[in-house]
Amino acid sequence: MNQLHSPARLDLERQELRFIRSDLLAVKAIIANRRLALAKEILGNKKLTPFDFGISADEGRMLLVGEGNFSFSLSLVIQNPKVARHVYATAVEKLSDAPDETLQTCRELAKLGATIAFGIDGTTLEQKFPIGFFKTIVFQFPNAGSRASAGGTTANHRLVSNFLCSAGRVLEVGGQIIITIVDNNYYHGIFDLKRAAESAGFKVESAFPFFRSHFAAYRHTNTKPTASALQSYRSCTTYRFVRARI
Repeated sequence: MNQLHSPARLDLERQELRFIRSDLLAVKAIIANRRLALAKEILGNKKLTPFDFGISADEGRMLLVGEGNFSFSLSLVIQNPKVARHVYATAVEKLSDAPDETLQTCRELAKLGATIAFGIDGTTLEQKFPIGFFKTIVFQFPNAGSRASAGGTTANHRLVSNFLCSAGRVLEVGGQIIITIVDNNYYHGIFDLKRAAESAGFKVESAFPFFRSHFAAYRHTNTKPTASALQSYRSCTTYRFVRARI
């Protein structure tokens, strides 16, 4: 009988497979526990009331990146018409690629007094705006459109890290950065907001519940043609980032 197919050899291979499966389960448990720990740490000071985008926009220039169809910006301005002059709503897509519905939303925003811009990459903001120009910078539901990992980090983590670094350059002293994501341990893990903030010289100062129902005109759309987590999850959290003290 061939040595490779002997009962003893098969028993040894089965035992090795059990060890491999055991190791994989252990790694999965470590990852799950780390995600849970991150979620607990970052949500430890979560507020009971939502973040007030209107008040923040009233305090100074507000940049909204990755707006897609601009419906969130429109909702914000409709609720707080007087802040429209402070609102700079932007999308990464080119104007020529925008559908008619988006263009109509932009016309309404412009009529109310907001500034609209297309072709704005949230990771290279300093190429389009002056240093220290904005009081508040907002990125609602960032999405890299990929779950690929490289160098031990996910595409979404790198997107947020690069965004924070760039936003920091066009943020005024004492300013704030706002990011909203789905409130789920998996998404806390792939974004790893605490580590992204630290790498950019920021810290997560506080967290707030986010309710899409509070923004009547808001219709979420993905920058990339991929399924959205908002189709499966209703609970969302808004995070406020401020510069970390050195």
